[in-house]
Amino acid sequence: MANRSTYRRPFLLVLLVTVALTLAACARESDENLNEGVNPSPGEVVVEVRLTDDSIEMPAEIPGGGVLFEVTNSGTAPHGFAIEGVDERLDSLFSDDLEELRVTLDPGTYRVYSPVEGDADAGLDLELTVTESEDSAS
Repeated sequence: MANRSTYRRPFLLVLLVTVALTLAACARESDENLNEGVNPSPGEVVVEVRLTDDSIEMPAEIPGGGVLFEVTNSGTAPHGFAIEGVDERLDSLFSDDLEELRVTLDPGTYRVYSPVEGDADAGLDLELTVTESEDSAS
């Protein structure tokens, strides 16, 4: 009569291989989605922006020129994204929405805020410094 552990070893080996292959497939799918939606123009700077219910999370300084803002609302309420002195804006993004905003910014200081009523007072308001673009500095 065969020992029980003799039957368990092949089963455990098959189980471990199946789990490893499943995890590898999930990781590969996750990597493929990292840049989904990103299509910057040549020379354009991509800036990731995260809106929460009480802040805008993004770099405080970026180079001037063409900028692609990738704005995600990580909060629970609708929020927007606007730059004072720039006509283009995102009026309202629902929770977990991702929107893109393409603008050209000259060097200077800009106010970045959410145009949704009450958001700026809640902390969705910051100062952005735009420096000379890397192209013009050369």
